[in-house]
Amino acid sequence: MRRTLVLALLGVMLGAAPAAAQWAQLAVNLDTLLARAARDSLDPVAQYDAGIGLWTARRYDDAEHALRRSIAIEPKTAAAYLALAFLPYARRPKLWAEEEKRKVPPELQATVAESDRFFRRAFMIDPLVDLQVYGLIFSQMERIPGEMGPYATLIHGLQGFF
Repeated sequence: MRRTLVLALLGVMLGAAPAAAQWAQLAVNLDTLLARAARDSLDPVAQYDAGIGLWTARRYDDAEHALRRSIAIEPKTAAAYLALAFLPYARRPKLWAEEEKRKVPPELQATVAESDRFFRRAFMIDPLVDLQVYGLIFSQMERIPGEMGPYATLIHGLQGFF
């Protein structure tokens, strides 16, 4: 039963892959998000939202700064940790494959280790952390037939709930 449920879930996710291939769009204008973050610079949610907005604009350095501000203000902002965990893969999409083949460039090994720590911290803080950031990663990836790395990782994580 467990395996059937996982396979069914994987099928649903793969069916949604073409829709996810479109680049993510914001429900709120980026300028509005940035103005809100500037207006209330001590609001971790506003900083997180600005970080996600900057990510969708592919301004990765600015997104990282906003996400780090979010966790500096409120260290229990699990969604910001999860976003920071995936940001290196947004900057360098082939990092998934490099990591899987254990051929991560030396200059990125510390970044990958930090990403792993952020990922673990996000789920330690909130096991039900919002997974919307996965949409940013998957919408950005080129779908190569047979490449299932990120999807398999997601399914492995979900297996723990069954």
